[in-house]
Amino acid sequence: MKDNLKKKLDGLSDEIPAFHSYNRYIELLSGLGDSSIDSKTAIDAFNQILQIGSKGLANELAFQYALAGAIIPEWVADQLDSKRLLEYKKMGLGMVNNSLRNWAELSILNRAGSKIIISPSGLVSPQEQAPWSFDFWVVYNNKLLTPVTISRMNQRFKNPSLPTFETLWAYRKLQVKEEFFTIIDDGRQLFYGQYQLKNKLKKAKKVTAYLALRPFSTDSIGQIRDIDYDPKERVFYLEQRPVFRLLGTEPTAVFVHSLRDGELSILLQEDPYLEDLSERYNRTCIAGLCHALIKYDFSIKSNQRKSISLVSFTQSSGSNARAPVPDFDYARDLFQKNCQDYKKRLIRLKTKDKTLTEIFNGALVNFLMNYHSVGDRFSTENNKNNFLLSPQNEAIVLSLIKIGLIDEVKNHFQDLSTIKIQKILEKIKRTDIPAKIIWMMGQICEFSEDLTWVKDIEKPFWEIIAWLQKSINAEQNEPLVGLLPRLSNPPFDFQRKFIVDYFWLINAFQAASLLAQKLDSPSKAKEFEQLAKEFQQRVIEFVEDNPFKTEGKFLIPTTARELINLESLDLLIKAYPLDILPNHRQYLKNTFKLIKEELVQRQKIFSRGRFPGILSRQTAELAYYYCKKGERGEATKLINWFLKASNPKGFWPEVVDPQTNVGINGKANDVMTAIFFIQCLRDMFIQENPKEKCLVLFKSAPKSLLTKGKISLVLPTSYFGRIALKANLKDKIQMKISIEKPPEVVEIILPFELKGLEVHGTTIQEMEKNKMVLKGNEKISIVPSKSTPKYGWRGSRKLE
Repeated sequence: MKDNLKKKLDGLSDEIPAFHSYNRYIELLSGLGDSSIDSKTAIDAFNQILQIGSKGLANELAFQYALAGAIIPEWVADQLDSKRLLEYKKMGLGMVNNSLRNWAELSILNRAGSKIIISPSGLVSPQEQAPWSFDFWVVYNNKLLTPVTISRMNQRFKNPSLPTFETLWAYRKLQVKEEFFTIIDDGRQLFYGQYQLKNKLKKAKKVTAYLALRPFSTDSIGQIRDIDYDPKERVFYLEQRPVFRLLGTEPTAVFVHSLRDGELSILLQEDPYLEDLSERYNRTCIAGLCHALIKYDFSIKSNQRKSISLVSFTQSSGSNARAPVPDFDYARDLFQKNCQDYKKRLIRLKTKDKTLTEIFNGALVNFLMNYHSVGDRFSTENNKNNFLLSPQNEAIVLSLIKIGLIDEVKNHFQDLSTIKIQKILEKIKRTDIPAKIIWMMGQICEFSEDLTWVKDIEKPFWEIIAWLQKSINAEQNEPLVGLLPRLSNPPFDFQRKFIVDYFWLINAFQAASLLAQKLDSPSKAKEFEQLAKEFQQRVIEFVEDNPFKTEGKFLIPTTARELINLESLDLLIKAYPLDILPNHRQYLKNTFKLIKEELVQRQKIFSRGRFPGILSRQTAELAYYYCKKGERGEATKLINWFLKASNPKGFWPEVVDPQTNVGINGKANDVMTAIFFIQCLRDMFIQENPKEKCLVLFKSAPKSLLTKGKISLVLPTSYFGRIALKANLKDKIQMKISIEKPPEVVEIILPFELKGLEVHGTTIQEMEKNKMVLKGNEKISIVPSKSTPKYGWRGSRKLE
């Protein structure tokens, strides 16, 4: 039997990682269960399978045989559930963690670095792709409580505006709270965790808790073969690298399993407490791998708490892991202070709608924690990862500017002066990326008057624009120029590529015209402006002759699948409303109407518990479009869907169910959803029109929200500098507006009649039923007229 097993193992090594070898693993699996194979042979065979490299299939082997009856993570138990096993096997590698996209991620606000991954049951991996994790168990009334045995857990951001994450659960009169956050201290990124137990009985209660360090990574089984513990420093080492330190309360005992020289051995056993655990608990150590258990015995008085704290060293902590670290309480205070100080620089929105405010703050936190990891990055010859060369980063850059981090955006351009940008552009062979870089430069110029920065990027600007013009003039490198107009029925993907490339060229040369003016090159500015107009005319001509325009009714193919496609929607949102095509065209209105109807149908499917696709981002993009267009009613309907379906702590609907907090599907903390949601809420209340030198207030804000009470919005960065708006439209119209660089005109558009008002600080240029046009000024206030009785104007409108 041993020889037969060895032959099978040798044969598999040539196929891995081939998906078709799955059945051969099952065959091998049954062989390992044969009683004629001794334990050492089985362990050796299992280790060899792990080393072969097929994680998912090896996990199948480990879970179903090596872990039978063991304490396993919730995501493993979920997939082994007979009711759901078939569902997971359909996904391919059945025992890879397919729920990872529902896990929460924690990092430092606006800092690239390690991410902490937290499962819906509180399993924590303090590093991305770390081969290990923390788990927390409690023995209460002689019953072992693990995440698998807890039927309901609640997870949330402790404060929606701060990246502090909590997992909460209870059993009878015991309450458990798990809290996690990260800080930067002395150049090190440190991850802090605390497990707190509260006794709700009217008498003292003895409770035993276990903190388990185990080889379950966020997506599979990790291969840890060496673990050690320094009792003096209270530091754990994995593969001779320090990974975490215990803080505060001394543990009752520490038990470590490690594999050295192929033999399983107990390295340290401070207290032979294993008698307290049955054989089932000992099975937490997988054959060929290692783990550690830290035991705490507590006697908790009535309504009092006991806690277990730790700090984990991320990969960026380096060799300073033994250096002193702040205790948990000090670190939490430092974390909260730093976050609050940092967020004073950011956009701030506060309304009487608590859910909307919390979702906005949660979206802001998710965006700041995760935008660094979105999109591919191209390595430069100086071995730097240049943020600007990622295909998706134009949306991220614009969001960073609009939320108040324009200085951070400027810093991203510093590398462009130190690298050979033309060689990099030749390598990637795309016109959209350099066009986006030019457009981003133009956005910074429009939001900032920093001429010093413009001088700093002068050299890379001229290099990029020269490369762009050269590429356009060479027919083989043009963005499908000349090809599509000659096709009688071009595929839709080609058509979309054609329009998107031209869209970015139009934006790039409009921005280049502005930059050339700043750099005292009026002739070049005029040349670039003319190029932008020529490209715009080409797009209009192509679209007007579009064979997909079914009898002039629609702009793109009218199948629901094509319309709801993210790339199609992204194209429509970005390109068509922005003066590239005449917005009055009926086929544009028909197309957006069809998209909205399809979204509504998918939202109905979602409400019945079925997963319809990446619904949140599509809804946010379409809501953003309606906000820009000033279509208040349509924007309100889409935002209301967010308010009803989203978790108020910042999760999007398809990620975590708002009622049960159970993961459904989708990617946690979707950055692009956050981007469009933040910009949508911003533009609902304040929109800038730099071409008309006009500031527009409340153009798309929902009537139901405006009439709830006080609204406060601060924009640290806008086309007109810092803007602060305070308004109360519940019982009487009152508002104060502060504008750093006043525009020529301020428009106020409300969904009800304006009358009986006094305006201070400026003059009224025009007055309509629900619209007021004011001359721009630094300070403007609007109050009810003294001659108007209190609430006297209320009858002039209907409140929702």
